[in-house]
Amino acid sequence: MFLKKHRGRILERLGLRLPHLPVRQGPVIWIHALSVGEVTSALPLVKAIRESIRPGRIVFTATTRSGKELAERLIAPHVDLVLFSPLDFPCAVRRCLDAIRPDLFILVETDFWPNWLRLLRRRQIPAMLVNGRISEKSFTSYRRFAFFFKPMFRCFSLLSMQTAQDRDKMLALGI
Repeated sequence: MFLKKHRGRILERLGLRLPHLPVRQGPVIWIHALSVGEVTSALPLVKAIRESIRPGRIVFTATTRSGKELAERLIAPHVDLVLFSPLDFPCAVRRCLDAIRPDLFILVETDFWPNWLRLLRRRQIPAMLVNGRISEKSFTSYRRFAFFFKPMFRCFSLLSMQTAQDRDKMLALGI
């Protein structure tokens, strides 16, 4: 937390310095992407959602500094707010959920955040995975530690996978 690369974003990632959204009108959608690649791939989705939910609010988060910087250039014209994602600590996620108050959460990556997903489910906020993929290495880990991963994957209302092979791996896991 005290490394130079984290300075300037740690308070936001702990949910302690979050700007307020404008007055709520219509649904609020929270879209999260990890870094540059996921931010870039999210642009068509963000544009399509923006067109379909007027009025409505879109909050976009990214985990890395480079991802947020790109989102501020590429995504910001189409959303209401761009933030750093909260750390996967229950208190940080709760603060973020309280500030954003999303009606839907969309994850554009395959780095999973157990506390986010658990708290979204507890609040009955649907969670979607878009552009999902599973490498062979990850599939082996998911199968070996199914007691942990199956409940986490079941927090999603929808898993939209990249390929039929990725879908089949999810089915093989019992999801």
